[in-house]
Amino acid sequence: LGKLGKPIGIASVKPFNSSGEDFLQNYLGSVGIPINLMPHFPVRAPVVLLTREASYDPHLVQQIKTNLRAGGDVIITSGLLQKLQQQHRGIDSVAEITYRGMPVTVRHYLGSPNGAATLGLNVPGETAPPVTFPEIRFYTNDTWPVIQGEAAAHGVPVLLMTGYSRGELYVLNVPSNMGDLYRLPEPVLNMLRGYVLHRFPVRINAPAHVALFAYNNHTFVVESYLPRPVTVRIFVRRAAAKLVNLVSGQGVLPSRAVTPSPLPDQRQERSFLIRLAPHSFQAFAERF
Repeated sequence: LGKLGKPIGIASVKPFNSSGEDFLQNYLGSVGIPINLMPHFPVRAPVVLLTREASYDPHLVQQIKTNLRAGGDVIITSGLLQKLQQQHRGIDSVAEITYRGMPVTVRHYLGSPNGAATLGLNVPGETAPPVTFPEIRFYTNDTWPVIQGEAAAHGVPVLLMTGYSRGELYVLNVPSNMGDLYRLPEPVLNMLRGYVLHRFPVRINAPAHVALFAYNNHTFVVESYLPRPVTVRIFVRRAAAKLVNLVSGQGVLPSRAVTPSPLPDQRQERSFLIRLAPHSFQAFAERF
């Protein structure tokens, strides 16, 4: 522990005495998205995640606009979108995206990163379990469904992206059962992490129940809660020559990803491949 720095994560706002989409940050942490929970909206944060409980902040919509105008990214959940609409808080002045709430159950997923060709996001040869999402209405070309589910030729967004001033607003559609986040195919989770963590110094490609803990001194921990061995690909933004295991001292050399990231600002990342035993963790430091 002495070799690790101060924990870092995606800023997420939970005002004092607030509730709504309770423990969603915990679920996201268990799919490899590190969260830094705070009671107030951070000033000029590069990325902010806002769940339904953030609606307790009376100045929330104006703070969203301010952060976007400064070039930051803001991720709001479907639950927060619904609440802001119910309260007539003016979120429609940021984006014409409407929570409709009708349940749509999907097994098939598609990704369209940055307007590129559509990618299949199901694991080849596997049938994904059914997951139910609330329907969200949006206008094509104004808003882009970078990840979507499909059922009987009907699409439901999983992650929407739309520009506002100098920033990007994302809407994360949370399954009706939050635990179904763990049932999403690994390629869906990988693309979701790619967008949510695209300004973060480290991210992983892995199935659900693999967590990432990052620190401010170029160290991090990857922990698996799975009952089986798992292979994890680690991506770092800086051109690290290698990773060093903080316990064993063993080095890990870069390993080129078989499928390059479709996200433009991640094409210069360096990736490393590790193997985790069941219910275990490994801690690493970047070496340049």
